[in-house]
Amino acid sequence: MNNTPLISVITPCYNGEKYLKPFLDSLLTQTYTAVEFFFINDGSTDKTEEIFFQYKPLLEQKGWNVLYHRQENGGAAKALNYGLARFTGEFLTWPDSDDILYPNFLSRRVEYMEAHPDCDILFHNVEVCSEENLALKKARPTYFTPQHPPTFDAMFHHFLFAPSLCSFVRSSVFLQALPSRHIYDENRGGQNYQLVFPLLYQRKAAFLQESLACYVERNSSHSHIQRDPIVRLNEYTDLLRHAFLSITAMPETEKNRYLRLIKKRYRKQYFSAYIRQTSLHKGARKIYHYLKRIFHHA
Repeated sequence: MNNTPLISVITPCYNGEKYLKPFLDSLLTQTYTAVEFFFINDGSTDKTEEIFFQYKPLLEQKGWNVLYHRQENGGAAKALNYGLARFTGEFLTWPDSDDILYPNFLSRRVEYMEAHPDCDILFHNVEVCSEENLALKKARPTYFTPQHPPTFDAMFHHFLFAPSLCSFVRSSVFLQALPSRHIYDENRGGQNYQLVFPLLYQRKAAFLQESLACYVERNSSHSHIQRDPIVRLNEYTDLLRHAFLSITAMPETEKNRYLRLIKKRYRKQYFSAYIRQTSLHKGARKIYHYLKRIFHHA
């Protein structure tokens, strides 16, 4: 069909040799053919490139426009920025290279958006499996409910946040929200925070209870690597701060209010992380509870 909307799919990948094939296999099952697929190799040192080029002609046989780019390793956000600066589709999505997409992953989303022209952003449910057993899938708890629909405030105040493969946005909305086509990439992850908060501000989103993909839990993924908890908190608050600063439509007074809430929210978590690191120190818990009382009334 000549009127079939083009979907831009952007996927960063770093050292995907052990998990990339199931993702690419799932792309081959897609029933939707009007696709512009950006695959960004983020400086992989394994056989990622070799594997991808085995699949590239197969994807092109489906009618997809497949674009490959290799860059020095800089993290998923920096890799994603390459595609954000160049995509041309009417819709945009950014699944990770270890996700497994069901055959109607793309077609069902377009079907919903075409039937609901007032919807700017679509989220949907997913199943989950472990990297040890991709066939054993189980339902993932619902991210949103009728009481907590996918709104800006629900995501901020109720910690309702979906993986990157759940997001689908009209490109016109993306370009209004992020006209620079660029997200903060000094941290090596957190790209979904950088995208979703600006996209949701003052825009209508919907949520499908249908599971259209499988989220693969990997012990070696960036989000599962055991790191210094205070470092992780610093990264997380830094990402949120930049996400809010990038919302051009938000008045400065409102931005400052959210930034104060972010600071207040994570003070207790900083102290909890401190206690975990210093639990062997005599009196550490007394210090923690004393500081907690002080900051509770701050």
